[in-house]
Amino acid sequence: MNIDIVSLVSAALVESGCDESLLGDFDAHSTISLDFENSPSLLISMVDDNVWIWSKICEAHETLLHHSASAILEKMMSGCQFSITEQLQLTQNDGYLELRGMVHPSYLESSQRFADALDEFFSHQEDFLRLIR
Repeated sequence: MNIDIVSLVSAALVESGCDESLLGDFDAHSTISLDFENSPSLLISMVDDNVWIWSKICEAHETLLHHSASAILEKMMSGCQFSITEQLQLTQNDGYLELRGMVHPSYLESSQRFADALDEFFSHQEDFLRLIR
């Protein structure tokens, strides 16, 4: 599937009500970062022709995982509509916990569907942040 990720992200953000003047020049060959004041950046990457939405939700601490493990597991099992596996992944990478989801191809067919995927990921991210704080 040949995807113009820059156009898709830009159109999805406009579809979601983002002011076009706030959108920078995204690079299709790099991870696209959507930055927020009070939340981790939402990151969009192309890996082997697959689109991933992900974020570094916090620094990884062993005590954090032990303290919140059952709540995190329950949230992980609740599902995710936009993900090709219908679940998100939580992984540790370079000292951070990363929340990730590979986007199902049907969510790449229109800017509205991709906007739905971005909204759902952001909602899940906020849920995970509440669990670990």
